[in-house]
Amino acid sequence: MAYDKVAVAAVKAVSNLLQKMPDETTRADALGVMMMTNYNLLRDVHGDEFVRAWLQTALQDLEQNPPIFANANMH
Repeated sequence: MAYDKVAVAAVKAVSNLLQKMPDETTRADALGVMMMTNYNLLRDVHGDEFVRAWLQTALQDLEQNPPIFANANMH
């Protein structure tokens, strides 16, 4: 439950930030920066083994499931 609330709040916050950006390229760059920042935070907090397992799970999810927030406008 709490995880879902955090996920929805995060998507809303990122959506609001992205709406202020001038174009798709800038939005893609911003998402890339956020993703790499979170990746590095996960490595710092949980270590490489955790991140390796997390990335493998993410790749499986990418191959097996559609995006959760596909083209959603969360605001």
